[in-house]
Amino acid sequence: DRLRSRGLGDVYKRQVYTEVLYMTRQQKNMLALLRRLRACAAEDNRRADYVFYATLCNRFERTYKGGVNSAKG
Repeated sequence: DRLRSRGLGDVYKRQVYTEVLYMTRQQKNMLALLRRLRACAAEDNRRADYVFYATLCNRFERTYKGGVNSAKG
């Protein structure tokens, strides 16, 4: 059996795949943080803070939902 060397295309594909997985993890972490901040603001009855974090959370979900879903498949 002959050993096959990886072509540069394979290396680049692996790098892109790794970066996409990293970005997806970071997006999930950011979304979890925003949700926790929103929940804390709600528990403390800080309406202005709740509205702020809820707005950020909603925008983040809309913006990155496609990226998170597409990285799964």
